[in-house]
Amino acid sequence: MVPKVLNRRFAIVTGLAILGAVAFMPKASAQTTNQNVLFDITTYAACTFASPLPGTLVWNSGTPAVVTSTGGTPATVNLTCTDPNAVLSVGLPSNTVGTLTPAVTGLLSSVAWTAGTPGTATNTDGVVTGANTIGVAVTNAPLTVNMNYTANGSIPSGTYEFTVTVTATAN
Repeated sequence: MVPKVLNRRFAIVTGLAILGAVAFMPKASAQTTNQNVLFDITTYAACTFASPLPGTLVWNSGTPAVVTSTGGTPATVNLTCTDPNAVLSVGLPSNTVGTLTPAVTGLLSSVAWTAGTPGTATNTDGVVTGANTIGVAVTNAPLTVNMNYTANGSIPSGTYEFTVTVTATAN
């Protein structure tokens, strides 16, 4: 048999060994790190049209015959644009219903506005003149569109329709 003293010593030594192993064990500790994460966004200015109303045309029966919104009713459309430097342009009138002899000269269209910096952009036979920016961001700014179409000859009786394209290009 093992004397009680040795059992106690063995128990004390074993306890101290276990306690030392636990006490001097490497400690698990959390390490804190930081990382910045970047976010980027590119925004684009936008322009939209709404509420287009067609215009009405009048014509003279002379030669050459002229179809015009002067004396009739100009077309209107509303512009909303977040870009104060958006460029407005207007295309030439295009005969879309009814067939007229092609116009050789006298194609004219214009878009006018009173919002921001009032102005008019005009396209005469493909030559664009006049102001072309409103100068401020606008919401539902009314644009007035006029047109002239000078036929190469007379205009026979019938129904005719023309289209004028108005363009707003945000920068």
